[in-house]
Amino acid sequence: MIVMMTIDRAIEKSSMEQNDVEAQSPSIIQPAAVLEAGSSAQQEHLLHGVLKGKLNSEGVAEFFKHEVWDMDVFQLNAISGNSPLVAAAYHVFKARDLFSEMKIVPSVFLNFISTIESKYRQNPYHNAMHAADVLLATNHLLKAKALEPIFTQLEVFAALVAAIIHDVDHPGRNNQFLVSTEDSLAILYNDESVLENHHLAVAFELMKDPTRNFLENTCKSQRQAFRKLIIDMVLATDMSRHFKHLGQLKTLLESNNVANNGLLQLDKYHDRVEVLQGLLHCADLSNQTKSFHVASQWSHRIMEESYRQGDEERKLGIPVNPLGDRSVSIEKCQVTFIEYIVYPLWETWAELVYPDAQDIVFSLMDTKDQWQSRMIHSPPPSSEVSESFEAI
Repeated sequence: MIVMMTIDRAIEKSSMEQNDVEAQSPSIIQPAAVLEAGSSAQQEHLLHGVLKGKLNSEGVAEFFKHEVWDMDVFQLNAISGNSPLVAAAYHVFKARDLFSEMKIVPSVFLNFISTIESKYRQNPYHNAMHAADVLLATNHLLKAKALEPIFTQLEVFAALVAAIIHDVDHPGRNNQFLVSTEDSLAILYNDESVLENHHLAVAFELMKDPTRNFLENTCKSQRQAFRKLIIDMVLATDMSRHFKHLGQLKTLLESNNVANNGLLQLDKYHDRVEVLQGLLHCADLSNQTKSFHVASQWSHRIMEESYRQGDEERKLGIPVNPLGDRSVSIEKCQVTFIEYIVYPLWETWAELVYPDAQDIVFSLMDTKDQWQSRMIHSPPPSSEVSESFEAI
């Protein structure tokens, strides 16, 4: 109970601090606005200010000196002035030399990223910190030795951008809620991958503005390929497709082991996309693979978001999702989530890129053990709770 209260206060404090930052100092929305309206000189001045104030601060520079799997995005949020996504994206693109390789104008890229970050809402879980966390995880997973010769620069570029935009403008309610309440987005997308389609539409709509179109120097064929890759990857983050994609990944793994003696070869475009989908899905479900002090913060945040949805469902008089009941044990939910969803996915991924992800799987099992040790002895979660994870 003490841990729960501490996390709840941290969530509330985080939201209040971000609101204070936005009220008392130039917000991340301002760079986007100035880049749209300002002259070239103003753009350069603004870019210098952003780099100096947020991206090249001593704290941010020190944070990225030690690139490990278990990077604490909550710390990054604090030291970047509540701009974790801008900081992470700029660092990753600069380290990979993507500004040069993909002919990206940094000021335009920063305008796009800062606008995307401003579109992430102040949800407990689906917020800009989550996007930054998924981006850093995606970047790390792409460095697996087994994958080094596989993907083109455009495919790597698309995977990183997909991570950045994959939950933009998330309302803090899941697809099932939007469908059940006949939300306008559910109507627009015919109840199919409602949120995922919305995230994509928001991002690509922003790119129609020349001041945010960082692909302006790429050819049409590259832009078309980039768009298709992004769409395929983001749609695959829909949890209702989890078991389908996991099955495809296992089939790919088995066929690759038989045909190539365990050496990963992905000559077909379809196979490479399937692996990229699996990679982004792993990154999206990577919270519980981190050290427990980080994993537990994410767990309490996603549960708080589910509780808030449950509160609203109760007010509307519609069925309350199993994770929306505030009496549900967080510890039990996390153990079930790991066993039923996360571990099978990461076990398959670790085998695919062996041995690069073995430590991640070990960390996942350690986190599960920690949750298990905190459980109160009582009957296991119902199958209804297990199945509800597909709707997250």
